[in-house]
Amino acid sequence: MKEKLVKLYNTMNMIETKGRNTKIMAECLGFVEGLIKEEQKNEVKENTEE
Repeated sequence: MKEKLVKLYNTMNMIETKGRNTKIMAECLGFVEGLIKEEQKNEVKENTEE
């Protein structure tokens, strides 16, 4: 899942935006970054439990 989120983030980051759309895209990228970090924490937690 993390890999898919990273690919999504990278794709979204390449999209050119202007004006208000830039702010919306920044919020979306921030949200995806949060999901990536959350997934990384879950992976670490799963690895330490094993």
